[in-house]
Amino acid sequence: MSVTNTSLTGPADILKDLENIYISAMDKKNLAVALKVKELLGREVGLFSPKNRVLQNISLADLTEDDIDHLIEEIEQHEKQEKEFVI
Repeated sequence: MSVTNTSLTGPADILKDLENIYISAMDKKNLAVALKVKELLGREVGLFSPKNRVLQNISLADLTEDDIDHLIEEIEQHEKQEKEFVI
């Protein structure tokens, strides 16, 4: 892939460049680069949320008993999955 000295005019150009990088990476079997590009493209369309997302301040008083039970189930499931991946 050749590098040219053109300035980007907007987000569409960046997305086009990312697609071109992805195609080149796949052609060269550079899966790490291809995966990173897909991650960036996925973020752009809202498929992935960042781990450090800002959460609203919610009080336990705002939650119903069912909400709390659901959160507890999510936490237990998450802990179970983490234990399965520990080597």
